Amino acid sequence: MILVVARHELLGQWRSPAGWVAAGGLALLYAWLFLLAVEGYLQNPQASGGGLTAHLLAEYLAPASGLLLLVTPLFSMRLVAGELASGSFRLLQSAPLSMAAVAGGKLLGLLALQALLVLIALSLPALLAVISDTPLDWGALAAGGLGLLLFGGACGACGLYFSCLSRQPAVAALGSLGTLLLLWLLDGAANAGAGGGELLRLLSPPAHLRSFLRGLLDSADIAYFLLFIGFFWALAARRLDNLRLLGE
Repeated sequence: MILVVARHELLGQWRSPAGWVAAGGLALLYAWLFLLAVEGYLQNPQASGGGLTAHLLAEYLAPASGLLLLVTPLFSMRLVAGELASGSFRLLQSAPLSMAAVAGGKLLGLLALQALLVLIALSLPALLAVISDTPLDWGALAAGGLGLLLFGGACGACGLYFSCLSRQPAVAALGSLGTLLLLWLLDGAANAGAGGGELLRLLSPPAHLRSFLRGLLDSADIAYFLLFIGFFWALAARRLDNLRLLGE
C-alpha cells in the first residue's frame, strides 16, 4: 500500500503544470551551472588542484544542492496541504492504512522524483565524458549524487511535515523554505566562529553534505540524513494521526 501511495504522489507531481515548470527550470539551471563549471576549469585547469571531477563536485554539484533546497518546497507543498484544501484527504483517512504509512508513501514518492532530478544533474557529466572522452572519477561523482539525494530527502521530509500543518500549499512552502534556509545558515554561522560552532555544524544539513561533495562517504553523515528524514517523517505521521482523530 505504501508503494501505491508513492506511485500516486509521483504521478501527481507530473499532473500539475507547476511540477513541469519547476523541473524544467531546475534542469535549465543545472545546465547553466554545468557550463559555467566546465568553462571555469578550461580557463584555469590547475585551480581546482584535484582535476575535473573535483572541480565539478565543488563548482557544479555544490551549487546544485542550493537549487534543490529552493525547489523542493514547491514539490512538497501539496503533498498533504493540497488534499486538505480539496477535501480528498478524507479518502486516505478512510483507507485501511496507518497514517505513518501514508506519510511514508508520500515521502517515498517525493524521493523518487528527487532521484530523477539527481540523475538529470549527473547526466551532464556523463554526456561530457561520452562526447569528449574525458576521464572522470565516477565513484566520487556517485558519492556526490548520493549526497544530493540524501540532502533532497531531508528537504522533502521537512516539506512534508509543513504540508501537514496547513491547508494552504503556499504557506507550507514558505514554512519549509524558511526552516531549511535557517538550517543552511547555521553552517555559515559555525564557519564564521559563532558560539557553539560545533553544535551549529552538527545540526546543519550543508555541513554533512560537504563530505559527499568531496567524493567521500562518511557513515556519520549518512546516519545524520537518515535520522533527519526519520525525524520529520515521524512528526508528519503524528500530525496526520491527530488530523484523523479530529476528523479533519
